[in-house]
Amino acid sequence: MLDDELHFLLLKAFNHSNRRIDAAIRRIGLLPGQPKIIECLAEQDGLTAKEICTRCILDKSTMTGLLKRMETRGLVRREASETDRRSYRVFLTKLGRDYAARIAAIMQDADAQATRGMAPVEAVALNTALRQVIANLEVADAVEQDAAEQDAEKEG
Repeated sequence: MLDDELHFLLLKAFNHSNRRIDAAIRRIGLLPGQPKIIECLAEQDGLTAKEICTRCILDKSTMTGLLKRMETRGLVRREASETDRRSYRVFLTKLGRDYAARIAAIMQDADAQATRGMAPVEAVALNTALRQVIANLEVADAVEQDAAEQDAEKEG
């Protein structure tokens, strides 16, 4: 039965959560992907685009378009990096910080809905278990990537 399989439960939970969050962020005028970037910069302002890509699990082409739209709307500003003139650092503007507070409320509501009926200790255990699932899958991805690179070297 699919409802007993972890991969299906993770996908189903993601879809419900994502639909709820997506609707709420669209109501405040943001596009998918933008809230993650704003949350990331609210946590640590002045990151490079590459650092944001890594933390937000976004590819470079998606990041470029999102940052351009966000800069046009006045949510972020870019400054040339002092140590590497080829890159730049991204900072939230005052408007971006105002949105960060609104996004935090949306995400807190989504988390509260997702964990409704759970004891606080259960919610903490869920987060801990999900972090372990993510770590396990990241290791598996790295092993598979290494194997693919070794196969490509043998063929090439």
